[in-house]
Amino acid sequence: MGMVKTCGVLLLLVGCTGAGPSAGSSSSGASANASSSGASASSSSGGGHTVTGSRCPRVVLGSSLPAELMGDTTGGPDFLTSPRLEWTDAPDDAVEFTAPTAGDYVIELESTVEALGVSAEDYNTNGSDAFPFTRSACPAEGASTEINGVYSHNQPNYPLTMTAGQSVMLFVSAPYWAPVKAGPYTLRVRKLP
Repeated sequence: MGMVKTCGVLLLLVGCTGAGPSAGSSSSGASANASSSGASASSSSGGGHTVTGSRCPRVVLGSSLPAELMGDTTGGPDFLTSPRLEWTDAPDDAVEFTAPTAGDYVIELESTVEALGVSAEDYNTNGSDAFPFTRSACPAEGASTEINGVYSHNQPNYPLTMTAGQSVMLFVSAPYWAPVKAGPYTLRVRKLP
């Protein structure tokens, strides 16, 4: 049985460390550890997520709100680069969220690793609006890909507008210059009123 230690909760993300290869449970919902990628995850929003066994997406959050995932990039694969975000050599994580209803969503990441960030959108190459990542941004198993990411909409003033049933890939990583490039995080997604 896997063990998940909760480290803290802030906005949409809570940091944690994980151990063990199998699913466990927490007092507020389901938790799981995806040992094949070296990363771990647990949910405190009532379960509604699935650990896929793949690296992209590694976790499907589903469409329950508020959505919260406690993950850890330590030991995870490095399958993304982003010149814009300066992501080159840190472990990456990929989480998919589906909007239950149309509206504006805030994506928040909290971590004891200050440099960890989350990107939900690719910056449009023509210089106009960014667009949400989909599964098509995921590289094939064993490959890597370059994204032109922008940091998440972690403030109510800059939400991500989604339609009902629309899915978005949330990529978590750290820049090349960070003294610490991996660690626990908490990812939260909530809908603005």
